[in-house]
Amino acid sequence: MMPKWNDIVRDYPFWVSALNKVMFISDLPALRGPSIYIVSDYAGEQKDINYLTYSFLFCDVKSSQTWFKESKQLRLNFNLGKRKMGYKTLNDGIQKNALNDFLNKANSIEGILMSFAVNKNITQYIDDFGSMEKWKKIIELKANWKAKEFERMTRIVHFVSVLMAGLLKTGQNVYWISDQDNIFANSKYDSDVGAIIGKISGMYMKNLPGELGLGTTKIDNGEFIEEELASISDLAAGAVAEIVTNYSKRPEWEKPNNLTYFMEGLKQKTQEI
Repeated sequence: MMPKWNDIVRDYPFWVSALNKVMFISDLPALRGPSIYIVSDYAGEQKDINYLTYSFLFCDVKSSQTWFKESKQLRLNFNLGKRKMGYKTLNDGIQKNALNDFLNKANSIEGILMSFAVNKNITQYIDDFGSMEKWKKIIELKANWKAKEFERMTRIVHFVSVLMAGLLKTGQNVYWISDQDNIFANSKYDSDVGAIIGKISGMYMKNLPGELGLGTTKIDNGEFIEEELASISDLAAGAVAEIVTNYSKRPEWEKPNNLTYFMEGLKQKTQEI
């Protein structure tokens, strides 16, 4: 039987080694289809949140056709119209009414949803890995990046690359769809991201993908498939940011001994998610 997580033999950076050990023994879905969507969203920019979060949904397109059909019907049933389900917009009554059904239907997706939380005090996650000066020696950067945004981009690309290395099989076509974000502001930024993901993923990946496509949710053709997938990452990123911030304020990050303790102080929408 083929492993569901490809062993990443690498001691540095430490979080990659730690993630590899956990994922290798975890009961993961088998993403065997010819095409995989990676849909990402990010949260934590609010001043009262202590962590930046990065959520990535890996979806086996062929094995998730039931969800594609159900999500369209759910949109009709709850009169969502052109509304995008989002953590920040859950005060909207129609979205709020649809939330539980939306989350339950998401269980029919053949895939895995991963969220990373990074304390805001960490400005460089791997030494100078996000340094523009360092990358200018490796590739020709085409976009006019700001230093902070460039570091953020390399951080996101690194997370994607490690997950690709662990989850993908040789020859699978991969389409990374990000929320409409500054790191994909125009074709020059897209080009830089593509070049850098090629370099970083090459550090980890043993199984080479077939086609690798990059884009944002603005490519959605009106059927809301990409937007619906992005909503799942959006809800996860927003909820995880609040959960980790709330939990980190507990004495010595106490281990909760019951669900009630864990839920204390969380917004209602976060509890539901």
